Amino acid sequence: MQELRFGRRQRGNRTRDRGSGVVLVVGAIGALLSSMLGALMVLSAVLASHRAQSAADLGALAAASSLVAGEGLAAACDDGARVVAANGAALVRCRDSGGLGVELVVEVPASVSRIGTATARARAGPTSG
Repeated sequence: MQELRFGRRQRGNRTRDRGSGVVLVVGAIGALLSSMLGALMVLSAVLASHRAQSAADLGALAAASSLVAGEGLAAACDDGARVVAANGAALVRCRDSGGLGVELVVEVPASVSRIGTATARARAGPTSG
């Protein structure tokens, strides 16, 4: 008759497998954590991209509005830079795109430092044609 100990049968070398479940659980938790970290990095990049595009669009509209009001390019770029800064971005370039149009390039740093910065370009002004 086999000896029963706490409702378990003792068979051969089954005791060597004890604790292997812990290793599997720790591996699964590690895989889950690294997947979450990767998802957070992607979300940080997407958020920075959207913020950069919004800041570029609004800054270009402000600069074009100043040009239409009769201000010079330097004053229009200053107005655009203020709007860009208010949206958490930095103005990289502001140039005349012909007529009363203006083109802005802005950068926004991602919230995760290893991601870098997102760059966006926007043009505003009357259409040609």
